[in-house]
Amino acid sequence: RSLYYVQEELKRIPAEQLTAELVQEKLTEALGYPVDVSGFENLQDIPGVIRQFNLSRGLVWATPSHSSSMLLSVAYGPEADEFTGVYHNTDMLPRMLKALGWDKK
Repeated sequence: RSLYYVQEELKRIPAEQLTAELVQEKLTEALGYPVDVSGFENLQDIPGVIRQFNLSRGLVWATPSHSSSMLLSVAYGPEADEFTGVYHNTDMLPRMLKALGWDKK
């Protein structure tokens, strides 16, 4: 799930119920791996918590639901070697166009 949706879910929880354990649980559940928020400041400031999380992971979001994270890519068949590895998300379209033979001007 996108952090945008986690942020919106956390905003609906009353401030007095926003414990470190609950915020950590929601982030861990959404992202699928353990998240530690013990060093985060002001857990009642949900946008601030999300900013702190992003900074701690080096994430930059291009839109509310698309990050600029690297992508793991695997493929089989013709041109598969062009898709085996980890790439920046903006590198995928040119690779697809090339593999399809559509990169010729």
